[in-house]
Amino acid sequence: MIWVFAVVVVGLIAVLAELLLSYQKRAHELRLLQEPLRRRIRGHAKAMQDAVGGIQAIATEQVAEFTTQLQGLARRADELREALLGLEQQVLGDAARIAAHDDLIEEVDPNAGKIDAEETPEDSVHRAQEYLRQEVDGHRLSMQRDVEVVRRTLVLLEAKLRRGASTTTDNT
Repeated sequence: MIWVFAVVVVGLIAVLAELLLSYQKRAHELRLLQEPLRRRIRGHAKAMQDAVGGIQAIATEQVAEFTTQLQGLARRADELREALLGLEQQVLGDAARIAAHDDLIEEVDPNAGKIDAEETPEDSVHRAQEYLRQEVDGHRLSMQRDVEVVRRTLVLLEAKLRRGASTTTDNT
């Protein structure tokens, strides 16, 4: 009985030794395969950082360009408003201009109370004024949205770069 027990124990020890050697061999193979993968990952991370840096540089240039365009459009909008007010003064005169602005402020329909009347110069001026305001404000708002989109994208890219850099240093 003791001989059977001794043979079983020796057999178990042999199996355990074989498993231990097998696991060590497999762990060594995995470590050897891990290094090329880590090099490729580092290479991809560096390429991504370079690409993001290029994108960031281009975006920074575009933000400056958009800001310059936005300032130019704002100045142009002010000039157009002044020119429109000058035209309005020439066409309507001071009293009619004040009345027209009061109508616009109160949001009263300028055609209310007119019955089959032909278009007056005041109506043409109001339509032109509204059209120009919408055009100028539309371009200005579009540029502001573009600048905001570029800024948000830059913030996201910077966050990804920082997160990628911290992950890369943690893995090495």
